[in-house]
Parts: sequence; C-alpha cells; structure tokens
Amino acid sequence: ISSSLALLLPGRMGSLKSGLLSGVVTGVLFLGVEISVGTPSLFTLKTESIAVIATTLLFPMLENVAMPLLARGMGRSAALERARVWLDEVGLGDRGEHRSGELSGGEQQRVSLARALVTEPQMLLADEPTGDLDGKTAEVVFGLIQKLHREHGLSSVLVTHNLEFAGRCDRMLRLRNGKLV
Repeated sequence: ISSSLALLLPGRMGSLKSGLLSGVVTGVLFLGVEISVGTPSLFTLKTESIAVIATTLLFPMLENVAMPLLARGMGRSAALERARVWLDEVGLGDRGEHRSGELSGGEQQRVSLARALVTEPQMLLADEPTGDLDGKTAEVVFGLIQKLHREHGLSSVLVTHNLEFAGRCDRMLRLRNGKLV
C-alpha cells in the first residue's frame, strides 16, 4: 500500500478486514514493509509510521489527543499544544476539556481521529470509522477523513461495510476468507 492512497476495504463480517489492520493477515506491503507476524520492522512501522483510529476516550479530550505524544516522551506543554492544533483541525478546538460522555458519537470519532493523527503518521488505518454513526454524522466523519488524507498526504486504509464511500476512494480491494480478491 503506497503513500497518499485512499484505499477502501469493504466486505462481509468474517472476511478478516479487521485482521488485515491488526496484522493477522500477512503478505501485504505497508509502506514497503511486508506484514508478517513477529517481524521487528513491523512493530517499528506500526509505532512510528501508522496511526489507528481507536475510540477509547478516558480523559478530557485534550489529554486524550496528547496521550500518544506523551507516551513517546514529548514534554507535556508541547504535547498539549499540538493536541490543541489537532482538535482545531477536526473542528473541536473548543471541546478540549470535555469528557467522552459529554460528546456525541460523531464528536468522539473526530477526537479519535485527532488522537490518531497527532503524531503525524504516514498511514491511517480506520476500522469501521463510521460504523456506529447515523448517516449524516457518518458523512461528516468520512468527509473529514478524506480532507485530512488529502491535506496531510496520508495513506489511508478504511475498512467498512459502507459501499457508498467506495467511489470516493482511490482504490477498493475486497477480502474474502482473509485473501484479497
């Protein structure tokens, strides 16, 4: 999967779409590194070059977005400042002190997107980024992913059941029983 490519992976439940993102599916090249279980370069690639959208939001939103930077050893004030920039980028700059329960599902997903991108990765992996959202909110979140993909030169791999988004990606691959078809 090359840089600056928006790739959509639709498929039925059980086709191992999520397995591809977690590294269970092997033999796929991500940014020139072949995925295979136990490969040290895969761990480095995942921690330094790839961001995965995760919706676990335990702290106030500003701290949530800053967490990957703090885990990498960035100073607290610098991490919080960069987190503010990314919350602004996803349209939630005024919600930094709010907690998860105070945000809508779409806002939580946008915070998760900011958290994934705060480290400025080369690749974004999104497993059903709009799956739990109503149609209008899903459209907003998908549009934001597209915008950030273009503006930041990301490679983006989106796993979804939503075929309406397929026409807006550069490429669509299908998985069947863990194999690209």
